[in-house]
Amino acid sequence: MQGRRHRPTPDTKKKVKMLAAYGLVHEEIAYMIGCCVEALRKHYPNELKMGLSEVNAKVAERLFVKCMRDETDPIKFWLTHRAGWTHTVKNEITGANGGAIKTEQGLNETDREILKRFYKTQEDKL
Repeated sequence: MQGRRHRPTPDTKKKVKMLAAYGLVHEEIAYMIGCCVEALRKHYPNELKMGLSEVNAKVAERLFVKCMRDETDPIKFWLTHRAGWTHTVKNEITGANGGAIKTEQGLNETDREILKRFYKTQEDKL
């Protein structure tokens, strides 16, 4: 595409705006309309900005309408992603009847027997 001068047309402006709204990166948009990335940014700065902004506004509008209809999933999405709400899960672990968890320190009889057998076999190897 080097060496060719790019001339914007109403059709390419519309196409750039649409492709930007779809979320394509500048390199892909430039390829689709047949120019380099520098020319795209030079000739279509408004279309690149407005395409995504307009689609975001339309999606936000539809989401807002769904929220006003008391649809719970869109409401949850709006509150967590737009209103900054967070969902916190708090787990508390307790012992029997809500009391403290009992812990034992040291070795029980089974552990002691296992260790004795282990060290006994190690001594036999030496």
